[in-house]
Amino acid sequence: QGKGVTISPSFWSEPTVARSFDTFLMRAHKYGIPVIVATNGLLINGLKAQLLARYSAAVNVSIDATTSETLQKVRATTRLERIRDAVFLLLNARGPASTPRITVSFSLEAANCHEKDEFLRDWLSYVDAVRVNNVYRGRKLKEHSSSKDLVITQERTPCREIYDQMIVDWNGDVRVCCIDGK
Repeated sequence: QGKGVTISPSFWSEPTVARSFDTFLMRAHKYGIPVIVATNGLLINGLKAQLLARYSAAVNVSIDATTSETLQKVRATTRLERIRDAVFLLLNARGPASTPRITVSFSLEAANCHEKDEFLRDWLSYVDAVRVNNVYRGRKLKEHSSSKDLVITQERTPCREIYDQMIVDWNGDVRVCCIDGK
């Protein structure tokens, strides 16, 4: 086993949809390989929360909005309460333990940048961390400022993750970077 190796079964897809997800999670845990799950939270029920709390090292739920209307614009669903409930199911399943680390994320886009500050205020008291991500479009990085309604575009710098991550697709293809699409 390699030291510091983790697996994240969620590259450009929802990992909990896979029929073998539960088996995969338990098998990785059996071999001492930490699994970091990034999910939209829509399929997390009580049983899935228990499984994730027991067998994963970290769970990140992408929420990206504070209102259903904004969620519809950025993620094509209005099920914000369902996603919020999933986070609280995870927190309850974990209980007082320190793992898995439970985080939520907010990807800044023009349609949601006005909700960033409220998102941070809402979640910081509940979860272990809140991630705010910039969205990459092509070769440009778009930064959105909710306070000035400004959109700043700058040339993209090399991704730091190429030095500590390896993206391996389901068929064994290896990508240079997480945004290295085919």
